[in-house]
Amino acid sequence: MIEKMGAKPIFPAGRESAGAGPGAEPFPCIVGIASLDSGPRTGAEGGSSGESMPNPKRKLAKSWRGCRRSHDHVHVVNLSTCPRCSQPKMAHRVCGTCGYYKGEMIVDMKKL
Repeated sequence: MIEKMGAKPIFPAGRESAGAGPGAEPFPCIVGIASLDSGPRTGAEGGSSGESMPNPKRKLAKSWRGCRRSHDHVHVVNLSTCPRCSQPKMAHRVCGTCGYYKGEMIVDMKKL
């Protein structure tokens, strides 16, 4: 299509075509590119020191930080006593000691 328009395609090192003959390098223009070379990358080429997560543009105020963390605190668990064995248990749950809930045996603790 390029030849029809009157322009000649440009190939590296003055070659007339991409397949210049037997034993010729198929793509001599990309030899030595960092992404194709095998080896460790450091500095500006990439790797651990060049690639990092984005950083914040400005310092976050203490009030904004505190508002974000306001729900991160540890909640106090409300314990009640089991009416059957008088051991502490979480409300609305089966007792871990005797296996009863609301006067009915839910878990047979003898089998465990």
